[in-house]
Amino acid sequence: GGGNRVSRGDQSIININTADREFTGKEETIGVLGLPIEKNLKFGLSYEDFQESLMQFSGANLKGGHALKPLTKFHIDPVTRLGAKPMLTTVAAQDPVKLQEWKDDTAQYNKKKDSLEENKVRLYGIVVGQCTELLISEIKGHDEFEEKDMDSDALWLLERLKDISAGINLKKNEVQAYTNKSRDVWNCKQMSNESIDAFLKRFRTAVQTTEAAGGKQLFLPELKHVGKIDMTQVGAIIYQDKQQQEDA
Repeated sequence: GGGNRVSRGDQSIININTADREFTGKEETIGVLGLPIEKNLKFGLSYEDFQESLMQFSGANLKGGHALKPLTKFHIDPVTRLGAKPMLTTVAAQDPVKLQEWKDDTAQYNKKKDSLEENKVRLYGIVVGQCTELLISEIKGHDEFEEKDMDSDALWLLERLKDISAGINLKKNEVQAYTNKSRDVWNCKQMSNESIDAFLKRFRTAVQTTEAAGGKQLFLPELKHVGKIDMTQVGAIIYQDKQQQEDA
């Protein structure tokens, strides 16, 4: 009957939503990432849950993988946390004991650095293996893709995946993307049947998404903390204007 008819446009969306429904990725225990439109992924995860799962997987399955936590959880290159490479002073170079200590320390430093670099490359491949074809296609459209893919840059890839999961178009003008996402913050209100914890989680997600779109300068750090919803003067003016328009 007519009630069961689906338009050509709706049908294409259905195909997108269901094409990779059973996709498990190369590592079935991690879960998968897709575009925001791919809502029916059976093993799909939010980006935050994917981060947690990826951190656990790398810690359990990669030698020295626990050292990747700064990268998987906080988007920080773990190599930067090694500190400076051991230096050999002129005085130490004349002392056989100190010279040997420097050699040992340098060898240990290089071993840790090499392990991290190798695991970063492995992590890149693991993450790619958990992304749907549509998501990979989106990533490939980024101007820096070829260069970053050649380097197997896991940090860059994770940052881009976070942007996409937040609904930020990688090709869209940054100001426009920020403007669109900032509306989610100003329009974020607690629903009648919503707990304060659920509301704050949703609110913080909206703030983080806006920051990812280029709005870090708008919010004070305190905005991220429970119960501290502070705004800059510019943000306060915008919010006040909005409230006046609603009351008018």
